[in-house]
Amino acid sequence: MTEIENVELAPGYVVPRIINGGWQIQGQNPEDVKALLGSQADAGLIAFETSDTYPDGENLLGAFQALRRRNNEAPVRVHTRYSPDVTSGPPTSMAVAKVVDDALLRLRSEQIDLLQLQWWQLETGGWLDVYGWLCELQQVGKIGHVGLSNFDLSALQTILDAGLPVVSNQVQISLVDHRALVAMSDLCLKHNVSLLAYGPLCGGFLTGPKPDPALEPDTEHHREYRLMVELFGGWALLQELVAALTGIAERHAVTPGVIALRWLLDQPGVSALLLGASNPRNIARNLMVFNLQLSDQDRADIDQVLAQKKAPQGGPGELERDPDGAFRKLIEETRKAQAEG
Repeated sequence: MTEIENVELAPGYVVPRIINGGWQIQGQNPEDVKALLGSQADAGLIAFETSDTYPDGENLLGAFQALRRRNNEAPVRVHTRYSPDVTSGPPTSMAVAKVVDDALLRLRSEQIDLLQLQWWQLETGGWLDVYGWLCELQQVGKIGHVGLSNFDLSALQTILDAGLPVVSNQVQISLVDHRALVAMSDLCLKHNVSLLAYGPLCGGFLTGPKPDPALEPDTEHHREYRLMVELFGGWALLQELVAALTGIAERHAVTPGVIALRWLLDQPGVSALLLGASNPRNIARNLMVFNLQLSDQDRADIDQVLAQKKAPQGGPGELERDPDGAFRKLIEETRKAQAEG
């Protein structure tokens, strides 16, 4: 049986270094979801991530927790995100308290294990107050731990300077996206803030050779990761990286994606990865990362490709926040097409 690697995000709060991402269970049959979540928990992956922006995420996890209580099974760890709509101004303290109470009802819990504040429009202000109110709700027991999602270096430093506790910053990191592995990683290591990496397989592009989807991208999700590939160095360089991962994978009898995950887990400051799974086979594959150690030759093969990549542009979330940038334009075009379709 695979021995799960764990990490202590805060004193006494331990989670596996793979956290189950909740985006893939949206719109699925509830019974299928219940079986999948049970398989993940039975495998030792007992931490689950969701968001208030996922239509069914908190409700599905709440039902799963209730089922485990009825079966006298140990509760799982639940992380959720709070992404306030600030188009008409930042929320009040009463509004924040109601958001947390509503999340607790959906999660069928008395406490949220980890609540991470996600605030894309940092320039609007108000986020420091909201984060402080979340910390107050932690003090009264409604939240176990408070963290961030997609906060940039300056905003994270501001919160730390205010003396507020920060358990984590959940940001996009992969072999293709190194933005958080520079100054952000150094700051997090200095202040014991855990980096939780989403998109560790770059939307699936690191799992093996694939045709270039640039001409006919099927989802906003893939188009965003395709843009990140261009910022990395282009499709041809990505194929060199995948070829290197494939060669290493053959030496270890695993998949290229597992090699990419192991490399990321070995980076300073990276505490855990968010990974989705749509069936038990994916769970077994993901667990292989815990039985793997990369050799010096493995790392050299990867480094040879990475030496050709472009330097990271900005910190985590900065490109996505740029109102005149390609990411923002892409998101707006996709949403317009969805509304017209």
